[in-house]
Amino acid sequence: MLGVGLAITFVPLQNLALLRVEHSDAGVASAALTATQQIGGSTGTAVFTAIYAVSSAHLTTLGRGPSLDSMVNGYTTVFSAAAIGLAVVAPITWVLVKVDRRIFSISNDAPTGQALTREPQESTHHRKG
Repeated sequence: MLGVGLAITFVPLQNLALLRVEHSDAGVASAALTATQQIGGSTGTAVFTAIYAVSSAHLTTLGRGPSLDSMVNGYTTVFSAAAIGLAVVAPITWVLVKVDRRIFSISNDAPTGQALTREPQESTHHRKG
């Protein structure tokens, strides 16, 4: 399930992030996007780990040591926090990100309906021989 969710999320978001980038800047934009994803993933992991630690430590201090209940409660709290975060961010994204779906199949140098691939250019300097 995770692989399917990531596939249907990350690929369209990468396409959207790089939509209007010039071909000469595509490498830099792709690197910036990848760095941003890595920073976001690291930050999210740190935040959710902190939430888990606080939640499970709270139950641990009430008892006499770490228990299965405190660990399960930590995961329940983290998943609830993630669901709340998703519920808050999803409508904001839905409102702010507006792109016409037809734009993904159109390129500046290709006629409408043609794929975004480039054919190799023929060299203008031919050897006669």
